[in-house]
Parts: sequence; C-alpha cells; structure tokens
Amino acid sequence: MRVLVVSSNRLAQAGLGAIVEQAEGLEVVAALSPEEAVDAVARLGAEAALIDAETGESAALALVERLRREAPELHLAVLADSAQTTTDAVAAGAAVVLPADITPAALGAALSAASYGLAVLGRDLAAGLVPPEATQPLERLTPREVEVLQLLARGLTNAEIGTRLGLSEHTAKFHVGAVLGKLGARSRAEAVALGARLGWITV
Repeated sequence: MRVLVVSSNRLAQAGLGAIVEQAEGLEVVAALSPEEAVDAVARLGAEAALIDAETGESAALALVERLRREAPELHLAVLADSAQTTTDAVAAGAAVVLPADITPAALGAALSAASYGLAVLGRDLAAGLVPPEATQPLERLTPREVEVLQLLARGLTNAEIGTRLGLSEHTAKFHVGAVLGKLGARSRAEAVALGARLGWITV
C-alpha cells in the first residue's frame, strides 16, 4: 500500500516514514506538510495517508476533513495523543486513529483492516472515549441500527449512510440518533468505540 506521510514537523516526517517503510506491505510515496498534501494525493497515487495530529493538530484535522471529501477512497490514519483528539479525528473522517508510539506491525495491520472497510482505534485511545461503566447498551440495537453503526465506523455522513442503505437523509439521521441513544453515547466516535467493545464492529 502506498502511504503519504503528513506532519507539520520535518523530524516527525522522517520518523514516521521510517515506521512505514518497516511495515510489511507499506511504502512511503512522500513525506509532506498538511499544506502540501492535498494536491499530492492524486499525483503520487497514494492509497493511504498517515497524518500526525500531535504537531499542528488543527491543520491535521482540517486535512482529514478535506481529504475525506476530495479523496474518499483514501485510507486516513491519524496519530493522536488523547481521547478528545481521537473523537475529533473520527468526526473528521479518519478510519484509523492510533497512538504516536505505534509499531510498524500494528500500523500495517490497521491499514490492512481499513482497506476492508473497518475502523481501527488504538486500545488506550478507544478506552478514553467510553466511560468504564458503559459496558452494555441501554437497549439492544436492531439489525438496521447495527448496519448504521458499522457505517458510522467508516466515517460516513448521514447523507452517505442514507445513500448506502437506500434511505432518505432524514431517516438515516433518525437511525443515527437512535444508535447514539441506545448506546448512551455522547458522540459518533464514542458510539463507534462502544460498538467495537461490544463486538458489533470488528476491528
């Protein structure tokens, strides 16, 4: 898989590039700043982007949002250092959120999972999204709501969920609200994390 490394810090670019090169099945196509990355994706034929949100967080998250819109086929992986950044990255459209000390093997596995349409959250980051006592849903999800939850894990918007399931955007929004309500989740990212913990999302 061809990976574009993105960081506001040149030293971080080099370090992340080395991790990517050590991962089986991954290769670095370039290491760029967030400002340079958008125009480079198509030109370089990148299949994934590894985006450092520890340095220049706002620029990194803005990049995730833009790439999610302009290059929806690109697998977006973000390095985060907190549950809040994880929540923001998932909301922006990242399929993978990992800690900065990720190993090459774990990075390779995460991007492989993303290529199959799965969302991947680092264990410690995911744990921070869900209160420890929230181990069971308030109500069981219907099969349709499980489908919606799985699409939320892929970062789809209400409109995209509706298109995928043959529903209106309004109906999709209703189902998303029902999923969050039944899970007792305060956000989409928290719902995804809890869904993964309960086994409804395979990561």
